Amino acid sequence: MDCFPPPVIRSSRLDLREFSADDLGLASEVAAAGEREALPPGVPENRDQLAQWFAAGMNSVGRGNAVHLMMLDRAGYRMVGSISVFRADWKVRSAEIGYGVRSDARGMGYATEALAAVARWVLTEGGMQRAWLSVNTDNVASARVAEKAGFRREGILRRAVREDDGLHDLAMYSLLDDEFR
Repeated sequence: MDCFPPPVIRSSRLDLREFSADDLGLASEVAAAGEREALPPGVPENRDQLAQWFAAGMNSVGRGNAVHLMMLDRAGYRMVGSISVFRADWKVRSAEIGYGVRSDARGMGYATEALAAVARWVLTEGGMQRAWLSVNTDNVASARVAEKAGFRREGILRRAVREDDGLHDLAMYSLLDDEFR
């Protein structure tokens, strides 16, 4: 079975790495601050459940379909967000990337820096030929992140996602292995 190699990804300010048992405190601080979007999808927010998730081995399912990474600001040893590679299709060699940054760390370039570094890894060491992502068309900041990281807008999926306030369109972006900077 195909799977992602262990990621070793560093950008100018960030270590982008899988969560380890030692990271419970960092993740708990993010959860306690109510910063759900800065944690990987499906990670519990409650400290007790989060502790159980860490104790169960977080990434024990392997790297066949997904890799969930912490955005760790090295200077302040602070978790500023998370970025995930998921929905890996090994026949097509394509995977989706999703990211979230804490509200107090937005606008500082962390998402763009992390997305560019992870996309580079996915399209080289990760074995993919295509990385893609979707952005709610109302989320102008996230679309700007994708474009700054070199992703190209492919089109719009109309009314493709339901959020608390109703249906929304999604803009689709991609980056191919022969296009990244």
